[in-house]
Amino acid sequence: MPIYQKDLSKGIRYYYKFDLNGRIYRSKAIYHTKGEAKKAEAEAYQAADFRQRHPKQSQEIGIKQAIDERLDYVQARKSKSYYEDSRRYLSILYHQFNDLSEVTKLDIEKILQEQASRGVYTVNAILRAFKTFFNFTIQNYDLDIKNPCQYIKPFAIERRIKYIPTNEEINKVLHICTPEQRKLIEFLRDTGARLNEALNLTGKDISNLEVILYTRKSVNSNLIPRRVPKPDCLTGQTFSPEQKVFGYWKEKPKFLERKLKSLGFPLWGFHNLRHRYASLLSAQGKPLYEVMSLLGHSSLVTTQKYLQLIPKLGNDLGTIYTENMEHKKQEYPVKS
Repeated sequence: MPIYQKDLSKGIRYYYKFDLNGRIYRSKAIYHTKGEAKKAEAEAYQAADFRQRHPKQSQEIGIKQAIDERLDYVQARKSKSYYEDSRRYLSILYHQFNDLSEVTKLDIEKILQEQASRGVYTVNAILRAFKTFFNFTIQNYDLDIKNPCQYIKPFAIERRIKYIPTNEEINKVLHICTPEQRKLIEFLRDTGARLNEALNLTGKDISNLEVILYTRKSVNSNLIPRRVPKPDCLTGQTFSPEQKVFGYWKEKPKFLERKLKSLGFPLWGFHNLRHRYASLLSAQGKPLYEVMSLLGHSSLVTTQKYLQLIPKLGNDLGTIYTENMEHKKQEYPVKS
């Protein structure tokens, strides 16, 4: 059977497609070589043939086996944090059920209610992990069952006004930061980048005038680049092409909360700097399309909703913008 190729932004990838008794089976374009795709096709054909010849037996999938297979897939193809979250959330199913087919919608809803004390964001993350797990397993085994999460809606999230840290707060935090910590905060402040975009930044993404940031628009999409002006914190610094600019951290940095608590300031996170950046763009009267482009949003609707969460500071926001321009090139003493 033939192997097909697809030209993606990250290079050529291969996939298989075959017909078995009138049913089409097709993989995603994820294989780097024809040989790899051919081997996967042979395994998929054998599994599909078994399921068609033994439909009843093929529906009896142990949930522990299915979870292990899902985690193996995630560990090989997703980020470490995504894997750890998946492992933590799927362990709930791992310890409560034996067979995949015995899990019902009522079971999932009961679990979500039991986990409600962990917060809305965590509960919704659990639901997403469950839903993708069942979709993955049902597709892998060609199961004739419905995803028990299919019609369960996420918990409602209260839309709150985002806290915009002041220049005074940011500058005092910078004074007690190490050089690595200071550079990360200044980069996020001056580019509006997402934290993961900063942590993935390498030397080849930096030119004399601009920085190229990469993000994913959805879980299964390719990395999408966007260009932003090069911030002052990178001026005079050189990096090898594959060198991580913020390679000091292998996981999400946790220093910011400690700094804010030590200063007695309201708690805010790295993402609040992104909202602050959006506020400054709005204060400058930037067109909505330009704001959308600089923030890396995929639609104007997202940008409009994003700006609606920003407090209407009026003249105070103009003051923040003016102070930001005055303090942008300020030097800070080294704190070890």
